[in-house]
Amino acid sequence: MIDPEDIVKAARSEKGTAFAHLGRTSGVGIDCVGLLALTARKLDIKHDDIAVYPRFAKPDKLREGLLACGLTGPFPVEEMRVGDVLFFLWGPRKKLGHVGIYCGDGRFVHAYAGAKRVSENGLEENWKSKLVEVWRFPGVSE
Repeated sequence: MIDPEDIVKAARSEKGTAFAHLGRTSGVGIDCVGLLALTARKLDIKHDDIAVYPRFAKPDKLREGLLACGLTGPFPVEEMRVGDVLFFLWGPRKKLGHVGIYCGDGRFVHAYAGAKRVSENGLEENWKSKLVEVWRFPGVSE
């Protein structure tokens, strides 16, 4: 079993890494799905990875990335737990997506183009209003 705190620790270890679309290199450059792939790799979670997707990822392509990283879901937002992957949608007709890892205490880690790096943010109303579902890494203890 994987401790949810180990997921958070692995994600937080990438804080400060530059944002790079399609990036998968720890300490050099990653994107939001890359953060999930690196976290899975660090925890020896069996996963695949999608290699190509547009910079402004559509929801279906992001979900494909979540499934490739071995995640299960979606689960309702009300069931959010530490270590879960948060799935955000926004824009016209909610066609733009983003993902991050929930740390607990209303905080999450994500590789965000707007911040140009991996950062940890509060789940304030701006983000809460975009949160539509949560996903889980396999083998996580409750």
